[in-house]
Amino acid sequence: MNYRRSVMLAPAAFLMLLATFPAHGQSCNGTQDMSGPYAFLATRLVWTPAASLPPGTTVVPPVTATNQGVRNLLTGASSNNPFSATGRVIADGAGALYVLPNFFRVGTYSVNADCTMTLTINDFDPANPTATAQTSTRYEGVLQERGNSATLVQTNAGGESTLELTRPFLFSGCTNASLSGVYGIAGFGINLGTTSTGTGTGTGTGTGTGTPTGLPQNSTGVTPVSLVGRIRADGLGSFVADPPGATGGIAARKFTGTYSVSDDCTGTATITSSTGVSRRIAFVLTSADSGRSRGLFESVPRANLEFAFTDAGISGGGSAK
Repeated sequence: MNYRRSVMLAPAAFLMLLATFPAHGQSCNGTQDMSGPYAFLATRLVWTPAASLPPGTTVVPPVTATNQGVRNLLTGASSNNPFSATGRVIADGAGALYVLPNFFRVGTYSVNADCTMTLTINDFDPANPTATAQTSTRYEGVLQERGNSATLVQTNAGGESTLELTRPFLFSGCTNASLSGVYGIAGFGINLGTTSTGTGTGTGTGTGTGTPTGLPQNSTGVTPVSLVGRIRADGLGSFVADPPGATGGIAARKFTGTYSVSDDCTGTATITSSTGVSRRIAFVLTSADSGRSRGLFESVPRANLEFAFTDAGISGGGSAK
């Protein structure tokens, strides 16, 4: 009798339990819905109109001591050139963003009831963390997957860059062994080519050179770049040939190379095609199922990889899954 009663009550109890969880994608509860570590990938694949500055305004570059990933993001987002950057931030659930290892504050964010959100990344001086930011960039977008990811677009001067946030594979403790197995890799971008310059007559004697006005400023020889194929990570720091790919398939889509993973799950790699063309990337290992709850007997998933190209003159990025 008691057993039957417990079964009858179970659906009601289940509905009450569901009601205690925030319904992300439909509504949010505020900044607390975004908390913990996030991997980011920021990209812009176009030139944007240069921002007009008030007379006497001095453009201050980011502080060189800034966290590398944040510095790359700010440098690119504050320019009007194509760029790509990857790294990690930590949201405190109260509207502030931080970076490791020293837990410096690098930005703020807010989440609305409809899950739309704003996010600002600021530069900082580690010697004076409370000083006014020298460089900042602002994004607007939407929180997704119960707070496990977000997609945003830059809204301040420069603009047109996108920012993707996903969960990293681990908070810390990653090694080369964290990247292991066969992956399909897909990355796209542009090779920025050479800088165009114009010539003109200087004052006094001799001639001078100058950058022509208009858009784009750097457009000579721009070509598309792609990295699409198969890689096998050996867990020791190398991308190696694997048996299924050794006897068939498309040779141009098989890559080898080397990689290095840091404790915070960021890393670098060099990936080389069968024709000898190499691409350098910076990456973050991310969770393969950040938005899905695993069953009791499911194994912990392997890491995915989100990356940005780091070769000189190349802007873009992609993922390996």
